[in-house]
Amino acid sequence: AFGMYAQYWASEPPSGFNSLCSDRSNYLLFYDMQFVPQYYEYRLLGKASTDGGGSWAGNANWHGWSTTGDGTPCTACDSNDIGYLVWPAVVTSNHLSVIMFGYASGTEIQVVPYPGSGYREDPYIESNLAGRLYLVWSDSRDGNYEIYFKKSTDGGSTWSNDQRLTNASGNSTEPALVLGNPGEIYVVWIDTRDGNSEVYFKYSEDDGTTWSADTRLTNDPGDCSGTHIAISPDKMNLYVVWNDTRDGQQEVYFKRGTILTGIAESSQTEKENHLNIIPNPFTEKTEIRFTNYNLRPATLKIYDASGRMVKSFNPASGIQSQASGFVWDGTDDSGRKLPAGVYFVQLEAGDYKATEKVILLR
Repeated sequence: AFGMYAQYWASEPPSGFNSLCSDRSNYLLFYDMQFVPQYYEYRLLGKASTDGGGSWAGNANWHGWSTTGDGTPCTACDSNDIGYLVWPAVVTSNHLSVIMFGYASGTEIQVVPYPGSGYREDPYIESNLAGRLYLVWSDSRDGNYEIYFKKSTDGGSTWSNDQRLTNASGNSTEPALVLGNPGEIYVVWIDTRDGNSEVYFKYSEDDGTTWSADTRLTNDPGDCSGTHIAISPDKMNLYVVWNDTRDGQQEVYFKRGTILTGIAESSQTEKENHLNIIPNPFTEKTEIRFTNYNLRPATLKIYDASGRMVKSFNPASGIQSQASGFVWDGTDDSGRKLPAGVYFVQLEAGDYKATEKVILLR
C-alpha cells in the first residue's frame, strides 16, 4: 500500500530527469536534473532520507560547477547510508562529453573522461551495498553507440578500465543492470541492429571479466525503449520491463527469465545411470532413485541454486549396487531444514555425471 504523497521541491518543478534508490532498509536517495535559468543550464539537485521517506534533507545544488548536466542521472547507495550518483555531462571549459560520478556529500570526478571522440549517454550504476559499484553506459566513441562497462571495488575511489560489451552494426543504448549472486551481473539494453529497436541481454558470472553472447529478448514490428531489469529475492528469476509500440502506441511490456546456474540439468541415454526424483516438487520428503548399469563407484550430492553443496549421500565408500535409492527430507548434512527453492541432485559414477532439478516447497 502507498501512503500520502509529499512535495520535495516547492520552487522549480522537477524536470522528469530523476532517479531514486534505496539500501533496502531506511536510506533513500533522490536526484533531479533541473534547469537553472540564471545560468541557462541543467544542474543537479538532491535529497536524502534516513527514515524510509518520513523526512528529507538536501535540496542543495551539489553538482554542476565544473560540468553541466546533459541527461538523466542514476543513483545507488550502500548499506552504511553512502549515496552514489552518475550522470552524463558536458565539461564547461571545452564542451566535451563525459560521465560524472559523485557522492551525495558533494565530491565529484569524471569517471568516464573524454576518450577522444563521440558522446557518452544513459549511465546506469548499481551497488552491491558493500562498496562494489558497477557502471554501464552507451558510448559513440566507435562511430555508432555501443554499451560500455566498468566497476569499482572500493566505493568509487578507483575504477577499472572502460570495457566494451557490444559490437553491433546498429546503436546500442539505454542500458540497465542488476546484480545476482556474488560475481553475477545481468545487463539489458535497446539495440537497433535488427532495423527496429529491440531489447537485448547479456550476463557475466565472473564479476565482469568475461561476458556471454548477446541475446535478443524481443522480436516484434514495433520499437522498444526504456528497458529496466530486476531480480527476485532468491536470485533465481530476472524480470524485464520496457516500452513497446507494437500495438500502435506506447505500452509497457514484461518478460521473466529463469537464471541458469553452474549446476545444469543433463540428458540421459539408454543404459546409463538413470536418475529419477519422485515426487517432484515435494514438501516433506522425496525419493531419489537411480540405476547404476556399469556398477561403477558412484556418489550422490545435492546443490543449491548458487552451486553450493548442501547434502551428500554415502560420499566416502561410494554407491556400488545396480539399483539404489535415497529418501531426502529437505535437510542439509547437519540436519537443518533448507529453505524452499530449486536444488540440483547430481550423480557421479566414474566419468559419467547426471544432474536433475528438484523443487522444495515449504
